[in-house]
This record gives sequence, structure tokens and C-alpha cells, in this order.
Amino acid sequence: MILTQWGANHYIFKKNNVLKKYDVTFIGQPYGDRAKIIDKLQKHGINIQNWGTGAKNGRLTYDEVINVFNESKINLNFSSSFRHLLMFWQNKRRDQIKARNFEIPATGSFQLASYVAGIEEYFIPEKEIVCYKNFNELEDKIRYYIMNESERENIAKAGYDRFLREHTYEIRFKKIFDRIFA
Repeated sequence: MILTQWGANHYIFKKNNVLKKYDVTFIGQPYGDRAKIIDKLQKHGINIQNWGTGAKNGRLTYDEVINVFNESKINLNFSSSFRHLLMFWQNKRRDQIKARNFEIPATGSFQLASYVAGIEEYFIPEKEIVCYKNFNELEDKIRYYIMNESERENIAKAGYDRFLREHTYEIRFKKIFDRIFA
């Protein structure tokens, strides 16, 4: 059996040198506790924009997603998945590493992600991406990184460099083909 992790297409997800016009963004569906988290952040004075099916700003094309990643100081990534809804009914929470964990760094952008076990195998938390474990930590880290541009940009660059070295789909498929034809 050959297992592989998500990655991203570095020919599509690209770093653009554009001005950061959004403080905090989230792109994705507002299921589970996502909408509540976004609403609570807004009530606490965080300037957050969100897009996706059912979100206030609506859906984006892939090109628009890439633009928003590039134009955002902080890109939020929630690790809950659709499967989370199924597990919710059984009173269990299931978080997972997702494509978004790789797509955001692929654009050279800063990622603030909910912590998921195993992320350390792909990125060094607090050096290549930043993770949080609860709402208070999320809010504190948003406020910190909004104010600390240089540190935020250094982390985004480190995540981008790691992505290019290890997490493109080209690299993922090469490893699969090398194993198949070994």
C-alpha cells in the first residue's frame, strides 16, 4: 500500500507580490463551529472576512482564492472537516490535515491553523506555520501577528520554502512513482 499526504500544485498556487488588504480571512464552508468562531472573532473586534458556500461574501473561483491568500495578512485554516459533522452526532471530534495546510504556504502566505496531530511532520509550528488549540489562543495569536509584520512575513517565507522543498504535487507523485517502479 502506498499512502501520501495532501500537497498543492505549485504551478497554480503561486506567490504574488501584492499589498495585504485583508487583516484576517477564512475561505471555506461555515459548518461545525466555524461560523461561531468567525462571529465571536468579529464581536471581539477582529476584522475578518470569509468566503465560501453559505458565507456572507459568497464563493470564490480558484484564482480568487489564490488572490485572497496573497492579499491576507493572516489566513485562517480550521482543521475540522465534513467528516467532523458525521462524528459530531457520535459526540466525537475529528480534525485532519487538509489541502489548505499546503495551499496557503504555496502562495507564500501566513497560515494560522487549528492544531491537528501530525502537522509537525509537514511544517514546524511557530516557525513555518502558526497553530492554535483554543479560541483564546486563536484570538491572542491574531492580535500578536497583526502587530508583528516582520515575524509574520518570516514565518510565511519559511512555510513557502518548506512547501517548495517537500510538498508540491510534483514531489508527491515522484515519490509514488519511484516506489512503484523501484
